[in-house]
Amino acid sequence: MDVDKISNSIQKLAIEELLTYLGQHGILVWRVAPNVFIALDYETRHKNLYRVSIVSIPLSEDFLLKSALEITYGVKLYTGQDLRNILRGLVIHKEYSHALGFLIPCETEVKIVNRSKGIVGIADIVCEDCVIEIKSGSTLRKEHIYQLLIYMDSLHKPYGFLVYEDRVLEFSLDKNLGLLSEAYKRLYEVYDKIRSLAKNLPHYKDKFLKRFNMKLDEIIERLNNLTLIV
Repeated sequence: MDVDKISNSIQKLAIEELLTYLGQHGILVWRVAPNVFIALDYETRHKNLYRVSIVSIPLSEDFLLKSALEITYGVKLYTGQDLRNILRGLVIHKEYSHALGFLIPCETEVKIVNRSKGIVGIADIVCEDCVIEIKSGSTLRKEHIYQLLIYMDSLHKPYGFLVYEDRVLEFSLDKNLGLLSEAYKRLYEVYDKIRSLAKNLPHYKDKFLKRFNMKLDEIIERLNNLTLIV
């Protein structure tokens, strides 16, 4: 797979083309500022559930405030480059699935709802007895393992693989039950932090969100003025 070619092609897309392609994948996007976009997708349609992807976010104030805005308004917040990265991931997942399809049947972007655990998520690739999560870069993070294990547990798959740019790591669910418990604990703890921030957003209104090059109160103003037609 020529990942660089995929990336370069996506970088050349006009923003209107980018939004059209994402719409074909069920991701509806609106621009609310020059480089701030809001999106609705499968996870936002289940706003009362825990998003599994949250388990892997960095616990910096900037990311936590972004997540607090997202759960408060029931949307996702992205920069233009975030959107290009999402489309890049979708294309790569599809290419991997096609390649694996010669050996075993696989599906991409598999939607997950586990109401007993209160979670919602989208697994990159799901095959007969395994889940495959594809990560950019080459740095293994424990939070990536957490995300994979929760997907494996919810989909009742005994094996999982983390695919990085330079290696593939295999995991067995029955050998990592301790890590699975840690994963759920981490997810719920992160959400506790996010919800605490969400209740106190006015106290942070002058906070500068580096990711979007905007102050928090400016983004809140735009979100408050939104009228979404879905």
